[in-house]
Amino acid sequence: MTLLGTKRFKTLFIVAVVIAVGLGVRQVVVARSMDKTGIPRNMPLFETRQGPLSISVNVAGTIKAREKLILRNEVEGMTTILSIIPEGTVVKAGDLLIELDSSSLVEERVNQEIAAKNAEADFIGAREDLEVIKNQAQSDLDDAIMFYQFAQEDLKNYIEGNYPMLLKEAETDITLAEGTAKQAENLLEGSRRLAEKEFITATDLEQVELSARDSKLRLELRQDAKRLLEKYTYTRQITTLESDVKRTSMALERAERKAKADVIQAEARLEAITSQFEQEQARLAKAISQLEKMQIIAPMDGLVVYATTSRAGGFRGSSQEPLEEGRSVREREELIHLPTTASFRAEVQVHETDRSKVFPGLPVRLTIDALPGKTYYGIVNSVAPLPNAQTSWMNPDLKVYDTDIFINDDVVDGLLTGMSCLAEIVIQSYEDVTYVPVQAVVLVENEHFVYIVSNGEIEQRKVEIGLDNNRMIHVKSGLEAGEKVRLEPPLAPSERGVSGSTAADSKFKEFAEQTNRDRANGIDAAGAGAAGHGAGDAGGPGARQDGSGGGFLDRLPEDVRKKVEGMSREERRAYFQEQGMSFGGGGRQGGGAGGGGR
Repeated sequence: MTLLGTKRFKTLFIVAVVIAVGLGVRQVVVARSMDKTGIPRNMPLFETRQGPLSISVNVAGTIKAREKLILRNEVEGMTTILSIIPEGTVVKAGDLLIELDSSSLVEERVNQEIAAKNAEADFIGAREDLEVIKNQAQSDLDDAIMFYQFAQEDLKNYIEGNYPMLLKEAETDITLAEGTAKQAENLLEGSRRLAEKEFITATDLEQVELSARDSKLRLELRQDAKRLLEKYTYTRQITTLESDVKRTSMALERAERKAKADVIQAEARLEAITSQFEQEQARLAKAISQLEKMQIIAPMDGLVVYATTSRAGGFRGSSQEPLEEGRSVREREELIHLPTTASFRAEVQVHETDRSKVFPGLPVRLTIDALPGKTYYGIVNSVAPLPNAQTSWMNPDLKVYDTDIFINDDVVDGLLTGMSCLAEIVIQSYEDVTYVPVQAVVLVENEHFVYIVSNGEIEQRKVEIGLDNNRMIHVKSGLEAGEKVRLEPPLAPSERGVSGSTAADSKFKEFAEQTNRDRANGIDAAGAGAAGHGAGDAGGPGARQDGSGGGFLDRLPEDVRKKVEGMSREERRAYFQEQGMSFGGGGRQGGGAGGGGR
């Protein structure tokens, strides 16, 4: 044997010895980790128990007065606390609780008093001006009416009185002139006969002829005067008088309009000044009221509880400062709570996973951190229909429901507003039932199973379950007390889906595969045709990238839909992708309005 062959033999021998030693050690370790039945010694087991079981929800909360009077800051804007009564003080009605800084309002009130006085003077002046204008308007209107009536009367008087009289006078004058002229003509004829017989002289005849011509002329003059009266004087006078009537009528209309306009203007001015006066009075009253509200007085006897203390137990993330001197407070901010009764309530927040279990009327057992050894009792009075908005805003993944618990009035000794408490809401109490830890039960194809360890074998057994308290679950049938169950149930490969999911997710896997096939054929996840709609955010509004569209969830199997409804958008998207379903970037081009992924 050569030297090279000797070295190779030694190397192989050493390797064989090491392997043999390793196998021996492994056998020893395995033997020590197994019991006589071959079951691993460190396998976590639980022995099924039978006895009393309480199904309850434990939540922390704060003790508050059942009924209280809330005192708020009613001063506008931001104000500063100058002094505040210590919390926990028992006060009487009329005691000063809080005094706010009123320095800015004092000067404002003085300025407002001056403005109110000026507005009052303007109001009085406008009111008197209105009366003067009304009086003057009435006087002007009366004068216009009088002149109009006079013009009408003058026209009527001339037509019915003056003109007929003047016409009659003219006719009378003509009649007299005609008689005088006729007498003069007769006298002239007689005088001419006498002159022919020389009974009178020529001079006497000339005088008679002159008198006859004068009478004739006077008659013509009277006749011309009548014609002038009828043809010219009457027409002119009627036109003048009718014009006077029309002019005075228009003057009356102008007077009426002017009087009305003047009164309306004066009334409008008075109304505006009255409104201004009332506004200034209201501002003054408001300034006085605001000054009065700078002191918050106790309206009744009671125990002083700061509002910040009452709210402290609701949301731990609140950054609201406690009430103290020098702190600024806003308008309508709650400052002090005065309990109106000796009754108490506990304000707690129930997590969304327990919301379906809790309802009004359930009994509650309460313990107080500050009162160890004491137990109080109550009932659930109300559960909010929606999650607490402030908590959801601060932490979108946390959904809790405000729940009020009325504490039994029989025993409330030692309770004070603001104390922390732990409330056990009892959903159901059993005297003698079978139960195991919740992690021992698994769901396979919508059926519940446990894994029994007996005689060195592990047996899968179907069970019927009831309620659980997040620690123990009631087993109605399928288990007996004393039987040992695995706390870490094994899942065979055939019972697993993608990424360790149980076989219950096989329905969803089939659904995901079908949905992907539909998308490839131009059908969106909600079941609508791709033409004119695309495919969700991957090409239209039909299916969102996280699979959260209403129609999409409606098509899921019921057990899968319940599983994903409580997930966030990111968790739901990751879960869908694990099941082999992709989202985004898969829309068809051309046929759908979305075309491709947006």
